[in-house]
Amino acid sequence: MMFGNKVRYGITYKANEKSFDVWQRKYSHNFSANLCHDNLEGCLGLPMESTETFLVSNVSEINVYDLRTYEAVPE
Repeated sequence: MMFGNKVRYGITYKANEKSFDVWQRKYSHNFSANLCHDNLEGCLGLPMESTETFLVSNVSEINVYDLRTYEAVPE
């Protein structure tokens, strides 16, 4: 299986066959949205499943976010 530019098309083929199939993506989505515009390069994350939150270190502070909504938990 080979994928084309920007992973919109896929080609499948088998050895010793004269034809191949071209597939196109039915839905175009990337499941990503920027929820935090801060620079988090080098930061670490730690999930806290018991409280349904996760912690993110940021230089000199630790931020707490909700696991379901990804919103910052008020202090």
